[in-house]
Amino acid sequence: MLRFVVAYDIPNDRRRTKIGELLEAYGTRVQRSVFEISLENKTHFETLKARLMLMMVEEEDSVRFYSLCANCVQKSEALLDERGPFEGDAIYFF
Repeated sequence: MLRFVVAYDIPNDRRRTKIGELLEAYGTRVQRSVFEISLENKTHFETLKARLMLMMVEEEDSVRFYSLCANCVQKSEALLDERGPFEGDAIYFF
């Protein structure tokens, strides 16, 4: 299992909405532009990146993936949130 914190900065409202919807299909939104995503394997990761690249504008948009090892996930905490990190709804792969 691959786990990532994904953060984005997209200035265009329409693209930001579409990218947010795509990321919600892969994980859980934990802040307005931050997601926790769990992927089965590197192929799913490459597919997600390819789908994002089709939506993004090179000079304007930024999406960052921060990889977390299993040990890091166990050490993560969420304040004032009933769910712990990477606890959430089912994750669907498209």
